[in-house]
Amino acid sequence: MAGAVLEFLPYRSFRLISHLNLIHIEFLVAGLLMLVRMHNKSSRRSAAGFGLVIGLTYLTDLTYTTFLVLAATAFALVHARTTFTRAGLERWGVAASVGLIVSLPLLIPMIADVVHHEAPVAHGSGGADYYSADLFSWITPNADDPLLGSDSRWLSDTVTGSEHTAYTGVIVVALGVVGALLHDKRRRVWLSIVGLFGLLALGPYLHVWGHTGRAPGSGSIPLPYHVLQKLPVFNSSRSPGRFGVMASIGLVMLACIALDALRRRRPRVGLVVLVLYAVVTLVEFSPRSQWVLQASAVPAPYAAMKESSKSGAVLDIPLQWRDGFRFYGDTVANRDDTVFIYYAASIDRAAVGGTVSRMTSPRLALLQRKKVYRDILILQGDLPAPSGWKPSFGREDLRTLGISFVIYHAERPMPNVLAYIERLGLKKFATDGVVTTWQA
Repeated sequence: MAGAVLEFLPYRSFRLISHLNLIHIEFLVAGLLMLVRMHNKSSRRSAAGFGLVIGLTYLTDLTYTTFLVLAATAFALVHARTTFTRAGLERWGVAASVGLIVSLPLLIPMIADVVHHEAPVAHGSGGADYYSADLFSWITPNADDPLLGSDSRWLSDTVTGSEHTAYTGVIVVALGVVGALLHDKRRRVWLSIVGLFGLLALGPYLHVWGHTGRAPGSGSIPLPYHVLQKLPVFNSSRSPGRFGVMASIGLVMLACIALDALRRRRPRVGLVVLVLYAVVTLVEFSPRSQWVLQASAVPAPYAAMKESSKSGAVLDIPLQWRDGFRFYGDTVANRDDTVFIYYAASIDRAAVGGTVSRMTSPRLALLQRKKVYRDILILQGDLPAPSGWKPSFGREDLRTLGISFVIYHAERPMPNVLAYIERLGLKKFATDGVVTTWQA
């Protein structure tokens, strides 16, 4: 039953449209279960199993690896009596060794990135104060909830939805509270998981109904994440709300403890509650039948470029690069031009603009030093024009960069760039009245 609940968890359903790597919470569940097994079995084999899960998680997503490391730390402290013994330390050593070996294919290049300053950190809070769970996130149904969503749509859409999602279901939470109150030794580890990760999910400052101060002395209440974010690895993250998935797993396990206790004491009542638990939770968590994200139609001029025998990349205007923290280009209108990547991919061509998870300042500076990109960004109003500057790139500069086509999107007007491109004497290749392409 726990597996079915976690399969349709609102946090996971939201990942169907954002950060697909974060769908894989099975690694978190497996890691937590292996931690429990390592404690119960007290064997090197179980420790190696936990290390294997850690390594596989690292190869999937670094964020979830940090979650399991934090969970292991909490687990070790909760069971300090057995942890800080010779046998206990040996088991943790086995787990760490196996995890390290399995992680090496990705760990080595990541270390190289750090050495070469290719691992940027967040600027300031990196938006962590925005991407935190709200105190009401735990009890506010998702807007798509068929039972209660209509009554909470405004709050879900503005305060507790998307990256703020922490809702685990009304019955799960109720049974989780019951499980936490039972005198069952199994509850300790899951209580520590719920407490630790639930607190971290709230971010650097407490959010209540969407309101918080952003600095001490302004009515805000600082929380532990404010300190955690200053540590290596964590300082490249900006979405503390994601910690909530671990708390949700803990709540589900506490709910299972409550159901198990009820089944033992009153089997028939336990069966009725289990069925109710299953039906209500699965109905609540039923995902939306359709997600409309982006129109699939590609402007006609792109199809013409696909038929061209001329190889090379496409340069879309407006020019824009994005990463997880900022965007560079088309900043005056504050538009998201990521759709251009889809258009270019549909015709199997490289695009000059694009999106990466993180972009270092040296990389951005290198791009901006190239005459073509610098001139376009200045014409777009994204960079200040130096004294006496005039745009000077030409056809040969485009070809040197491997650019075969320049594409102008009239629905996202950049008149200064358009006027300059038209003066270059490039051959007009195709147009549909909105999108116009030139061949370099």
